[in-house]
Amino acid sequence: MSEERELMKKRGSFKGRLTTFINYLDALNIKTLNESDATEIQLRLGKIESLYEQYDEVQTRLECITEDVHAQFSERSEFESKYYKYLAQAQSLLTKFNKDNNSISSNKSTRASNNKLVKLPTIRLPKFSGSYETWLEFHDTFTSLIHSNDDIDEINKFHYLRASLEGAAAVVIQSIESQRVTIWWLGSYCAIGLIINGC
Repeated sequence: MSEERELMKKRGSFKGRLTTFINYLDALNIKTLNESDATEIQLRLGKIESLYEQYDEVQTRLECITEDVHAQFSERSEFESKYYKYLAQAQSLLTKFNKDNNSISSNKSTRASNNKLVKLPTIRLPKFSGSYETWLEFHDTFTSLIHSNDDIDEINKFHYLRASLEGAAAVVIQSIESQRVTIWWLGSYCAIGLIINGC
C-alpha cells in the first residue's frame, strides 16, 4: 500500500470520529441538558481536541506528497470548518449549562439566606392532662415537634414527654421507664391512653 493511500485511510478515520462527535451534539436536547450530559460533553470535547493534532500531522504530510495540492487544501478547509464550528458549539453548551446552574444555585442560596432572616415565634410544647378531648391536638403537636425529630435522642424525648404531662397523666407516667414510653408512644392512641389513663 502506498504512503498516500495509508495517510488517506488515517484521515478518513479522523473525519469519521469528527462526524460521530457532530452527530452526538446534533442529537442532544439542549432544553433538557443535565449534569450527566454536561460531563459527557466535557469528556468528548477532551478527546476531540486532541484529534486535531493527529489530523493536522496526517493532512500536512498528504499536502507535501500529493500532486493535487488544491484538493488537499479544500479537504483541510472543510475539516477545519466543521471542527471549529462544533467545538465552539460544545463549549457554548457547557458555558450555558454552567451559567444556568450557577444562577439556580445563586437563587436557592439567596432564598435560603432570606429565609434565615425571618425570626419565627417559639412554639410551646402542649400540655396534656389525660383528657380525651385534648389528646389529638397534643399527639399531633408533640409528634411533629419532638417524637419525629431525629436530632433528639430517646431519653430527651422521654423528658420532653414528662414535661408536657400534667395532672393524672403526669402521675401515671412517673414510674414508667423511658424505653417503655418510647415503644408505647410509637403505637396508637390507645397504647398511650393505656399508659396515661390507666385503661
